[in-house]
Amino acid sequence: MSMLRHIWLILICLPFLAVAQSIEVQVSADRVEQGETFLVTFTYDNKVKDFKLPGIQGFDVFNSGTSTNIYVANGKVSKSTSQTLTLRALTPGTFNIGPATGSYQGKPIVSAVFKVVVEPNASSPQQGPPGGGSGPEPQITSANWRDNIFVVAKADKLKVFAGEAITLTYTLYRRMDYRTLELSKEPVFKGFLSEYMEVPENEQETYCSYKGREYYCQTFRKIALFPTQVGRMTVEPLSLKGVILLEEQDPFFGMFSTTEPKAVSFSSNAVNIEVMPLPLEGQPQNFSGIVGEYEVSRSLNKRQVSAGQSVVMDLSISGTGNIRAISPPEIPVPSGVDVFEPEINDSFLKASPKFGGTRSFQYALVPKKAGELILPSQEFNWFDPAKGTYVQVELEALAMQVSRESGAETAAEGPQSSEPILQNKQGFKAPVVQKVWPFALAGTLPFLAVFFLLFYYKRSKQPEQQKRSEEVSWPVFGSENRPEDYLHLARHLKAALCQSLKWPEQSTDNVVLSAVNDQHTQERLRYILQACERAAYSPLPSEPVQQLSTQAQALLQNIQSAQSKLS
Repeated sequence: MSMLRHIWLILICLPFLAVAQSIEVQVSADRVEQGETFLVTFTYDNKVKDFKLPGIQGFDVFNSGTSTNIYVANGKVSKSTSQTLTLRALTPGTFNIGPATGSYQGKPIVSAVFKVVVEPNASSPQQGPPGGGSGPEPQITSANWRDNIFVVAKADKLKVFAGEAITLTYTLYRRMDYRTLELSKEPVFKGFLSEYMEVPENEQETYCSYKGREYYCQTFRKIALFPTQVGRMTVEPLSLKGVILLEEQDPFFGMFSTTEPKAVSFSSNAVNIEVMPLPLEGQPQNFSGIVGEYEVSRSLNKRQVSAGQSVVMDLSISGTGNIRAISPPEIPVPSGVDVFEPEINDSFLKASPKFGGTRSFQYALVPKKAGELILPSQEFNWFDPAKGTYVQVELEALAMQVSRESGAETAAEGPQSSEPILQNKQGFKAPVVQKVWPFALAGTLPFLAVFFLLFYYKRSKQPEQQKRSEEVSWPVFGSENRPEDYLHLARHLKAALCQSLKWPEQSTDNVVLSAVNDQHTQERLRYILQACERAAYSPLPSEPVQQLSTQAQALLQNIQSAQSKLS
């Protein structure tokens, strides 16, 4: 069948097929499988009048275009028209294609009848798209092209909870040919967090039914949306531009049509989504703000360590939902264990029907005391939109054995000195350092004096340099309000506060804010930090990032002014 397809493509392009006073028919295959498509082309001379396509039963029928052939022989111009149909076999059997009819000088003429055998295909039990073929389609012109090529935006859910995942797909439907199509306008997902999902590179154009008509259709974009606001939300249209091919009446031979390119632009439909608030009934007091369907587990990379050595605890959350919204949970640890900020690793399932994946937090723990160490059980919760309820799980306690670190027994017995000792006349032993310290101190005094002078000079310049650095480095944000912008603002604000209040950056937010004397300023700073956290990781809405940044900068200037007056 592949050889026949190549042969018919060559033949229909040859002008001698358009024989005067006749209608030629070319079929790309005479034997096909059920569900397979093939082409039928009718070619007729310009002297043929009242051309009519045949009624075709047992196939889906699509108009694939009309072309005009012009050739010159012995100084005479001749013209023919070729009209191509795409047929899809619905049921097994033997079918006759034709005849097409017309008239020449008032006398009827017909095309030959072509026989096609359709063989059953067990791997394709479907009999084609619903609706079936309805015979020849009307000519596609500049008046009706919008009905024959368009984009449909479709959401898998139109009523969701705040933070619930929505899969939005964009599909191109067409009954006509085009030369080029490209994206001209991306929608702005105002009120949503978005994640682009993967459309397989081998995604094929197929046949499908839309509102009772059959089209070529192909999904070209898929996006996961997570609403951050409650109420009626609208997803703006997506726009395409390109060049389509239209059938236009020939200006010289009015009864014939030609295929003409036309630059066009068109947009998808808007999508309206109703967003409901999360229910208050059953909401845990320590609700994490996470929405989705998840499974949670945690484990240790080893169960036996020495005191002072690190062990890694992995806390993994897997499922469907916005896993980026999951912030590092606080883990309960007994006293005598140091806990460090976790390393975050993400694995996304962008090509699946729903967006999701796995986010894992790897906490480094350093036990300081020997013995059996028990990490207490831990609660974790989220809202499951499929069930409409809150889910709480309790992760079981983890145990490990901590052995005494090497050299710990020696250290416990008290400090040992390996310095040589001298015997004085009274029988007492004295370290050598007691005999030489006056000479060492006298030799280092000049160096100490230079060091303190340099240190004092650097401290005197530091406030001015710090002020200039803060003025230059304060971030400026755009209007996109991206989650990473809120995280950047929170980190920068905390660093600036620690610098102004002379607190180490490792301090917690509450410790740093407690150093702010003015209660109103303290509350506003806490609000900004919490708003940044909520906007970056929670489906709940927040103020624009630039607005929060302006407030934070003003509050920071007040704190710096108050600090300078005190000093």
